[in-house]
Amino acid sequence: MLRKLFEEFDKKCLEYNVYKVYTIGDCYVVLGFTNCYQRDILQEAKNVVNMGLAMVEHIQLVREKFNFSELDMRIGIHTGRVIGGIIGT
Repeated sequence: MLRKLFEEFDKKCLEYNVYKVYTIGDCYVVLGFTNCYQRDILQEAKNVVNMGLAMVEHIQLVREKFNFSELDMRIGIHTGRVIGGIIGT
């Protein structure tokens, strides 16, 4: 079920022009940032919000399809600068 959810989320990334950073367990992380040379902060934010709303809709569909009312996910949105790094070797 989780695989099916994430496959649909991957399709939504293309539809809403967001970049999937990674998935770990049940965590699915995307960025609205797609072009470092030509940024449109408002459009990026709109894309991420629309992606989140589409995820909520799809979760509801899967909940009904599998008759699994306990299925739920938290969707959070953060704005601001991105700082990344690699931990480990």
